[in-house]
Formats: sequence, C-alpha cells, structure tokens
Amino acid sequence: MFLISPLASGARCIIPPSTLKTIKAVSSMCLNQLDNMFAPNLNIISLVQCPVFITHGITDNVVPIANSYLLEERCMQCKSFLPMWVDAGHNDIEARYTKYFLERTHAFFLHCLNVRSNNQSKSDYTNLLDLEIES
Repeated sequence: MFLISPLASGARCIIPPSTLKTIKAVSSMCLNQLDNMFAPNLNIISLVQCPVFITHGITDNVVPIANSYLLEERCMQCKSFLPMWVDAGHNDIEARYTKYFLERTHAFFLHCLNVRSNNQSKSDYTNLLDLEIES
C-alpha cells in the first residue's frame, strides 16, 4: 500500500488542530466517533496485512503531516516501510523530489517483492534508503 499525503480521518483534516486537542481533552471517545464519520483510515490501518509506504510533505497545508504521523504509528504492526517526509507541500513531492521519490518507490517495490517471496517483514534492500535528497 502506497500512501501519499494520506488522511488519518476526514475529521482530522477539516477540524483545526486546536479544536481537535480540545475535543480529545474532553473525550477521546468523542474524537474516535469523529474519526469514524468520514475516511476512518486511522481506525482501520492496523488491519492492513501488506507492506505500507507513507510519503508526505512536511509543509502540507491541505492535509497536515500529523495525519501521516498517526497512520505510521498505527501501522507499526504491519510490514511498514521507512516513511518519506520531505520539505514539500500538498501534491508536489513528485515534482520537487523526482529522483528521490522514484528511488524510494523502487526500493519499496523491491521490499514488497522480498516480503512476498520470503514472507517476512525485513528487506535486504535497506541500503537503498541511504539516498541523498536532491531538490
């Protein structure tokens, strides 16, 4: 599964972070209900059985990167792949970091093939993660 600037939930994207903090302080059950209303990705990501690669721009002002941090935290149980956080906004990662994006995508696909053929979560392609970011 390849997630680019993903939503943790619809609520976490449309409700301002300060309001979310207030809701969470009052009732985590209320926040969970809001998460379930639209795009409940945060509540179902732990069910994923395949490798997951998340990439997100740290200056994304459409979908805050906190969404990706939450999803990555929840998918620790699945065969997750080292996420890619870059200095980019919303939907410009591929344009600004083309070479790095393609190299990491290639490494992820190799990781998926390795997981599939060996039925394990660790990859022999970790050396490909030591790539330099070029703008």
